[in-house]
Amino acid sequence: MNLRNIQKKQNDTQFLTLVLTITGGYSDALTYVAANKIFSNHITGNIVLFADNLMRGTFSGACASLLAIPVFIFSVMIGGWIIEKYSNRNLFFFEGLFFLSGGILAYIFGLSNFEEMTILKYLVTMLSVSAMGMQSIFGKRFAKDTYGLTTIMTGNIVQLSLQAESYPQSGLKKAQLLISMARGSITICGFITGCILGAYSGQHYVWLV
Repeated sequence: MNLRNIQKKQNDTQFLTLVLTITGGYSDALTYVAANKIFSNHITGNIVLFADNLMRGTFSGACASLLAIPVFIFSVMIGGWIIEKYSNRNLFFFEGLFFLSGGILAYIFGLSNFEEMTILKYLVTMLSVSAMGMQSIFGKRFAKDTYGLTTIMTGNIVQLSLQAESYPQSGLKKAQLLISMARGSITICGFITGCILGAYSGQHYVWLV
């Protein structure tokens, strides 16, 4: 592989990482703010919210948080099947289709972020959950195509923290470690940017997925 191809691959990886992390952060924050605190990709958070709502006696909230879990699992399974039968490009097609369908429904019916949850609003939320399931299986099956997982940041932050801790003792590997830390920072900053945009959209605008 010549230098030009290597540079192109690096640029493609960086671009894809930014697009997917911003998308992941945006979707997660938007559904949390505008859809009764349902996470579209942070399934651990939905399990915690399910238990919290259950103990508070808010059964509608508990059911909504619980519903996101099998929807996410099913979309991951479908995503795995799509990868095996076709390719990762088809996976992005379906992710985009889910987001587009949700956005069109939200626009046509004028879903407001400040109205009560309805069946239609739950449907749009579950479309976002399904899209994030597709993105999650991509991160697992094609880990080298991005700088890290693009839907959850815990592992990325742990890795970056360990790299920062070991940097003073890294000796001749400092340059390589800095590159790795920079890539990790791109992943985390992209997700944070998406979260800010999603939270702002959820607070100020008609819901657009």
